[in-house]
Parts: sequence; C-alpha cells; structure tokens
Amino acid sequence: MIVLFSSVTYLNVNAQNSACNITSIKYNPNVPVIWSHDSSMFLVNQLDTAGVFQIYIGKKGSSTLTCISDTGPWQLFRPWIQLNKFMVNWDPTGKYIICGVEKDIYNELFYVPYSLRLAWLESGVWLDIWACTPNGKNWYNLATTVHGYTGVAFTPGGKKGAWAQMLDTSATGAIFGVWQLELSTYDTTGGPHFNTTTNINPTGSTWVEPGDFSPVDSNLLLINSDIGMSDPEGQDQFILNISNGKLINLTKSPKIWDEHGVWSPDGEKVLLMSSYPYRNDTNSYHILTIKTEFLLINVDTLTPYSGVQQLTHFDTTGYLESDSGIAATGYWRPDGTTIYAQSLITPRYANWIITFEGPCGNDNTTSINDLQPATGSLIFPNPAGNFINIKLTSNNNPVVYSIYNLLGNKIKEGQVSSTQLTLDISSYSNGLYLITLYDGATTITKKFAVVK
Repeated sequence: MIVLFSSVTYLNVNAQNSACNITSIKYNPNVPVIWSHDSSMFLVNQLDTAGVFQIYIGKKGSSTLTCISDTGPWQLFRPWIQLNKFMVNWDPTGKYIICGVEKDIYNELFYVPYSLRLAWLESGVWLDIWACTPNGKNWYNLATTVHGYTGVAFTPGGKKGAWAQMLDTSATGAIFGVWQLELSTYDTTGGPHFNTTTNINPTGSTWVEPGDFSPVDSNLLLINSDIGMSDPEGQDQFILNISNGKLINLTKSPKIWDEHGVWSPDGEKVLLMSSYPYRNDTNSYHILTIKTEFLLINVDTLTPYSGVQQLTHFDTTGYLESDSGIAATGYWRPDGTTIYAQSLITPRYANWIITFEGPCGNDNTTSINDLQPATGSLIFPNPAGNFINIKLTSNNNPVVYSIYNLLGNKIKEGQVSSTQLTLDISSYSNGLYLITLYDGATTITKKFAVVK
C-alpha cells in the first residue's frame, strides 16, 4: 500500500497486515505528556528557566503546569532545585511518580561541560532512583546507585521492577561502561520502597539495559545487551526469562545497533531503534557516526528481524522527518493504533506521532467479535512458555482448535467444550505457531510464540 501526505510518499514495505500500514508521521511540537492511570493528571519533564530538567504536573482540561520537583530533601553540596530529573513515569499503583534524580556530587560535575553532562544524564548516568507524591511534598530514595541507572521496568502486576545499574565507567573495552541488571521487589506499604534487590545480570554482558515486560507474561523482559560481542555498539535485542535466566536473541546482528525495544500492547511485536536499514554502512552502528530508524519486528525466536517494517526515515532525504537526528525512544498507545516517538539531536529531542491504519500493535482488539456464535476469543499468554489458554466469551457450540507449526504441519487438535481450555505445550520448541478456531461456520487464525 502507498500512502500520500505532505507531498511525501510512504511505502509500507513489509507491513504484516493492513492495520500496520502507516497513514501519517507528524511532527509534534509539544513536549510528551505522561497520563496518570485514571487520566486525571499528567506529567511533563522539561527544562526550567535555569536550564535544569524538572517535573511538572497538570490536570485534565487545564493547560496550567505546576513544578513539583523544585523542592525536595536537603542536599549537602547543591540545592534540590539544581538537580536534573529524568526518566519520569507513574508507578504501578498510580499513587507515586518514579524518576531519576541527579546525584548531589560526582567527579564529572567539576570538569564535564554542562551540555555534555545533560546528554549523559539523559542516558541515566549519575542518577539515583527516587519516588515522590504527585504534589512533590514527599520524596523517597528507592536506590542509591554506583554511577547511574536505566529503568525501572515494572512487571504487569507491579510487584517487581527491573533496572540496570552502572558499576564502572572506565573498564577496558567497555565503551558504555560496565552495567548490571537488577530485579527489585516493589512495595508501597508505609511509602514506596524496594524490599529486596537481586542481581539477574545475563552471563557475558558488560552493557545491559531493560526495555519493558511482556504485557501477557510477567516473566519475559526485553533487554538490549552486548552478550557474546566484542563491540557493545553492536548490541542485540533479547528476551530474558527472569524466572530461569534463559535468553532469546531477536536480532542476532553484532554489527547493527539495536536498542530501546518495547512490546506492543498485544505482546506480538517489538518496537525498537536500529541501524538495520543502514547495515551496509559499516559506520552506522558506531556511536559517533550512528544512524538509526524505528522498526517493528515480530516476536519470532527463529528468524532475526522477523517481519521487519521500517517506520521512519530520519536519514533519508525527501521525507517529512528527514534531517531530524536518529531514532531514540518510543511507546505505544494502548489500542495499538499509534506510536509516540522521539528522535535525538544531541542533547535535544524532537517528538513524532506515527499513526497506523488500524490496531497494528493490539491485534487482540480486532478478534473480540471475530468468532460467531462464540462471540469472542483470546489466546494467552502470548508469548507462551509451557501452557496456553483458549478463552471464549461464550460457547454455545463446540469449537474445534488446530495448532500448526510454520511448516504447515498440524501438531495438535481438539475441542473447546467450555469457555476456557488450557493446553500443555511444554514439548514445543521455541518459535511461532498458528492456531485456528472453527465453530462450524467461521474459522479464525491467530499466531502465538513459544519462548522458554
């Protein structure tokens, strides 16, 4: 499909279905807002008049912003208002705000130019993990890091959070420093705090960064890391099972920069920044000459960059978004129809809104009324491990299911005679599978991934 707008032609190459066709990419002049769970308030992370990043809060229906991070705990060397705040988000309960706060003092404070320090601070260096109330009156130190952190990524239930801590800034051969992946239990009894923190660092990594947890399986964490590589700049996108430490490499490309992966709302795709479109340019994955775009890939454990779809063209002339730096970070609208993305022109960001023809990242929303007379179906978890559930909102007639591998071989079949059936798939190899449901009149087909 070809989409025309703003005198630019977008070829929707490798879109998996019409829902993933791009209808528009628009520049967003506004700073991204982060809505509370009940959509009554929103957060903005932006510079104050002194050039320090602060946290502002607004209320639905109002354009007034109130700074909540200009006052805080007493510091020994610098007042709280002079400390930059980054990586702002709501905690899983919606009652507190999680953020990174610049350390009061560190060696580089005295000799690194401020513009360069801001760039490193935006990357998590020299930050500690804090939480605060929405009015900014109460602050809680969740973790004091060695040299900084990235994260925190919370499990869907909000009981655990994964974050990477910087341990060493100058290790030989470690261009990004030495990092360690941590898993903390999160509790808000008596105020937000980490109860316990465990080292879950994958073997062989010096650089590791968490993305987010699968929306359908709280054991599966997206990470980018240099596991098994001599050059951390060629980092890959992995799925880490935090329950057993097993890893799945989704990109397998030691000379392509793959970072900042996030799951789609249905857990079937991953959005990431990558130098994959410029893989023939041997300089495109190096930090000083990096070129990256936003990509979508399928959660396929067998094929690197499975179903890859390039979303942006920051380094290609003739596109609306060209000459706008490199792809950096993005996140999905919950219905899967929109991606809010940022490109980086160090140390500043530009904001973009990528709109799809349909619910590209939330395919499950299109299946609620696909099966008649069963009036709805859901396959979960997806990705799956040792079991998978078939859930029907109602079932007046027996529904026949069939499971196929990617070679088209039928490997299992049976009937769903109630509204839910749990299937044992512990013997299945990692990879993609298809499941069909037939109610005597209509057949629908869904895909699911097995990741162990």
